[in-house]
Amino acid sequence: MLPITLSDAWTTFRYFLRCMAATVEEPAKLAARLYVQAHQRNDILLWLLPLERLARLLLLAEAAAITLSPTAPRRRGPRKEVKGSRLRPVPEESEEWRVAFKAAAGAKRRSKRAARAARRTFAATVHDAVPLAARIEALIRVALDPAPYAKRLARRLSKRPLSRKQARRLFRPANLETPLGRPFEHALPGFMALAAPARFRFESG
Repeated sequence: MLPITLSDAWTTFRYFLRCMAATVEEPAKLAARLYVQAHQRNDILLWLLPLERLARLLLLAEAAAITLSPTAPRRRGPRKEVKGSRLRPVPEESEEWRVAFKAAAGAKRRSKRAARAARRTFAATVHDAVPLAARIEALIRVALDPAPYAKRLARRLSKRPLSRKQARRLFRPANLETPLGRPFEHALPGFMALAAPARFRFESG
């Protein structure tokens, strides 16, 4: 059955997260490994990519229902870039991590030249586990309390709407190859239907 309300959809999403947790290591244990083999990374991404997409659809639907009040602009200092686990210690408890969920962004695509270079290096077979663990932890936090993420997304989209490319990527009728298979395929149309009004409100052009 397709989710008919946002509450139903979030319940379905949390169920999918529990299914992933039965197969994929919890974030702290995954990060403690530091590295994963290519096939292990692929298995994790089979869960992560569709779950991130479902979360973005739900947050978009939540954002459309938010009425924003004017706020004073905040002063921000220069941003410090923090890279992979090889350059920083990782707290043992994932609740202590600083993670972010990119609610309005799709996965970045590497250039063909970068992909060819990666295949010729150590990175072709071994990957940093910490970014994967951080993405899982971010999804868990979104599921536990989506409201602040939806509010931040609404503020961002009021200033910088979704591009057509972002919207097409988010709403494309994809073949979701996941360990759950059919349950994801049945859930996606319902999630997209919930987010469709938000697309018309927030998409640019």
